[in-house]
Amino acid sequence: MTDYDGWAYRTGRQMLREQGPARPGLRAQLRAATLFNQVRHPQAPQPDFTIDDRSLLRALAVARRGEMTRSPRERRRNPGDLPAIAEAYTDLAARASEGSWRRTELLAVAASVWSLAGYQANAATLARAYLDSFDLPIDTDPLEQSVALAVAAGDTWRAEATSAMLTSATSRCSAFASLARAVDPEFAADHARSAAAVARSAPDEDRVTAQLHVVRAWIAARDLQASVQALHEMTVREDHHFPDRTALERALEAVAEQALANGEVELAASLAAVAAERGLARANADMIVIHALVDNGELSRAESIARAGTDPAAKANALAVVAYGRACAGDHERAAEIAIEIEQSVRAAVGLDSPVALVELALVLLKTGSHEHVGRLVAQIHGGIMSDAHYDDRDLVTMRLVGELVRWERFSEAEALTNALDPGGDSLITEMYTYHRRNAGRHGQATAEPADAEPVEVRIGVSVQGSSDLEIRDLFEAADPRERPDYTAALAEVGRGELAESLALGLDDLNERTWALAPIVRPACERGDVELAERVGLAIPQDHERAKALATIARHLPGDKERADRAEAEARGVRFAEERSEALAAFAAAMFAVGDIDRALSVARSIDLPPERAKALLAIADQLPPPARRRLIAEALSFAAWDAVLPWLVAHEPAALDVLVEELGVTGDA
Repeated sequence: MTDYDGWAYRTGRQMLREQGPARPGLRAQLRAATLFNQVRHPQAPQPDFTIDDRSLLRALAVARRGEMTRSPRERRRNPGDLPAIAEAYTDLAARASEGSWRRTELLAVAASVWSLAGYQANAATLARAYLDSFDLPIDTDPLEQSVALAVAAGDTWRAEATSAMLTSATSRCSAFASLARAVDPEFAADHARSAAAVARSAPDEDRVTAQLHVVRAWIAARDLQASVQALHEMTVREDHHFPDRTALERALEAVAEQALANGEVELAASLAAVAAERGLARANADMIVIHALVDNGELSRAESIARAGTDPAAKANALAVVAYGRACAGDHERAAEIAIEIEQSVRAAVGLDSPVALVELALVLLKTGSHEHVGRLVAQIHGGIMSDAHYDDRDLVTMRLVGELVRWERFSEAEALTNALDPGGDSLITEMYTYHRRNAGRHGQATAEPADAEPVEVRIGVSVQGSSDLEIRDLFEAADPRERPDYTAALAEVGRGELAESLALGLDDLNERTWALAPIVRPACERGDVELAERVGLAIPQDHERAKALATIARHLPGDKERADRAEAEARGVRFAEERSEALAAFAAAMFAVGDIDRALSVARSIDLPPERAKALLAIADQLPPPARRRLIAEALSFAAWDAVLPWLVAHEPAALDVLVEELGVTGDA
C-alpha cells in the first residue's frame, strides 16, 4: 500500500500512542473488559468502562493501513504495532454479538492481522471461528483424504474402494471428481454420472457444493454439454448464500475455461447469464467470464461484455481488466483509451473512487505550489466524498487532504470539509483537523533533529577509521542490529570488504545477514574486486536482495552476457510478487546503464505489479529523448498507477499537470 511520503505510517502510529484515539490505556481497558466478560458470573455487575468501540475501530483501521505501507519483508523482520492492532480487533470481535455481521467482519480482520504479524496459531484459531460463523465444515473427512492420496499415488482401485465407505454426499462427489481426473475421459464419464446421482439426493445444505464436484467430473470427462447442464442445475439459496455462491463461482470459472479451450467463445460468453439466473450477482458472473476471455486472448468479446454492464462500479472494474489485457498484448494505445474512459466514467459516478483520484491530484498540486486549480478540486471532492463510500476510505482520504490544506493555510476549505463530514465534531476527522491547526504554517517541513544528533553513518564511518580488526569486531557485536549494515558498508567503502564479509557471515539471523551483506557488493565492484562482490552476492540469503546484488555486478561489467543472464534469471525466480518486481526493476536499470535499452524495456514491461512497472519505465523515460519519453509516459499512465506517475510528472514534466487537470474536467481558477 502507498505510504504517501510516510504520512499514512506516521498517522497510524499516532492512533496508538498517548493521546491517540486507540492509546494504550483504552486498549488496556478493552483487554480487561474482554477478560472480565469471559470469567464473570452472569449476575455480577459490569464495571463502567469508558470504551467507544466505534471510535476505536476507526483508529485501528487507520493504524492497520499505516502498517500495511511497510513491505512484507519489513513486517516479517519487525511486526511493529501489528500484534497490538490484532489483539484489539480480537477483543472487539469478542464483544460483538454472537452471529452478527460485525463479529464476522472483525474475526476476519483479526485473523488476517495476526497472520501479517507472524502469529499463525492465533490467525488459524480466529479463522476457524470465522468459518464457524458461516456454519461451514472445516475439517476434511479422513476417508476423503485417503481417496485423494490413493488417486495421487495412482492406486485408483483403492480409491474406488475407499470412496464406497464415505457417508457425506459432498465427500462422495469430491471423491468421484478426483477419480474422474485420474482416469481416461471415456471412463471418467462413469464417475461423473455417479457423482450426479449422489448430488441429486444430497441434503439441501450440501447440494450446491456437491454439484460443483459434478461439474468438475464432467470437465474431466471432456463433456462440455454435460458440464453446462450441471451448471444449470446449481441454485444459490438465500439461507446458505455464502457457500452456495462460492461453489457456483468456481463452477462458472471451470466451465468457461473448458468452453474456451474447446473454441466455444460465444458459449463461454453466455455462461454469465446462466449463472445470474441461478442466483449469482450478474456483475460477479460477468467479471469471472471476462477474466477467462482475457486470459484466452478474446479481448474484443471481453470488452463487449464489460461495456454491456449496467452497474457503474462493476463496469469500471471490468474495463480495467480489459485494459490490462490490451496492455499485456502490446496494444498500449487502446489500453490508454480505455483507461481514460474508465477515469471519466468513475468520476461521473457518485460514490465510487473518483474523490480518491482527485485527492491524489490535489495533493500533488499543493506540494508543487500549483494552487490555481485546488479550490475547484476541493469542491468536487467535497461533493463526491459525501456519498456512501466506506468510512475507512473516506476518513483516511479526507484526513490527508485536510492536513495538507491546513499546512498551506487554506483554513476555510479545510474547516468546511471537516464540518461537512463530521457535523457533531466527535470523529477522528475533527481530531486530526484540530491537531493540524495547532501545528499550522509549517508547510511540510520536517521536524529538526536535535543539535547534537550525529548521523549514524558518520559516527560508524569515523569509528572504523584506524581501528583494528579485533576492535571492529567488538564494536560490531555490541552494535544495535539495525546499525550493523552501516558497519559493513563503511568497511567496504574503505577497502576492508573481506572483514565486512566475515562479520556479516557470522550473523545467525538470515534477515540480519542479508542486510549486512548487501551493502558490500557495490563498493567491491567499484574497486574492481568482482570476485569478492560475486561471492558476497551469492551468499545473500534473501532471494530478492541476492538478485539485486547480481544486477549490481552486471551493471559494472557491461558486455558480460553470462552474468547478465544469471542476474535476470535470479530476479525472475524471486518468490513474492512485490519483491520480484523490485528485483526486476533493479535489473532493468542495470541493463539501461550498460546501454542495452531493448532488454531494459523488455524486463521493465514484464514486471508483475503495475506501480512498480510504471516506476521502472519512468526511470528509463527520464533519460530518453522527448518522443520516446512521451510514449513511455503514456504506457505508464495506462496502468492507472497514479501514485507512481504523478510524482514523476511533478519532477520532470510539470507542464503536464495542467493538461491532466483539463482532461479530468477541472477548469477555472480557485
